[in-house]
Amino acid sequence: MQSPQVTELSKHISGLKHRVQRGRLTFKEEKQLIKQMKELKEEKNQVITLVSNNQKRQDEKISCYMQTTKRDKMKTSFSLTEEIDNLMASKLDAKKKMKYFKQYLEDIDSKISYVFQKMETAISERDKTKELRRKSKELADKLNACDYKNLAVTKE
Repeated sequence: MQSPQVTELSKHISGLKHRVQRGRLTFKEEKQLIKQMKELKEEKNQVITLVSNNQKRQDEKISCYMQTTKRDKMKTSFSLTEEIDNLMASKLDAKKKMKYFKQYLEDIDSKISYVFQKMETAISERDKTKELRRKSKELADKLNACDYKNLAVTKE
């Protein structure tokens, strides 16, 4: 089971990959998106590692606790209380880390949204430029056609 943060990162990476595959980008934009995807994948791997390590640590502590016998529990009640305190501290620490990563992912989301906004603006500007070029070419062709007719008339 993946954590929500990993799932969200995967969705963003897939979205970026889709934009690159659509092919409506300049080389520079595509290169930038690929770089961002690589960074996001690295961050995703870091989150997976942290979540996995935290889960392993929790599983190990729970497993250790479950393996103790009643006799050992009686002898080590003070030790168990200390272990429970440590587990609670670890749980609080994990919650703090998860809160940090949640904020971190929100920051990444914000950056990705900003990049998408800039890309959409660039694509719009590119489309406007293409349209202006097309219209300029049409006007130039009409002007050349008129010049050619005038030249033909003046030769006669």
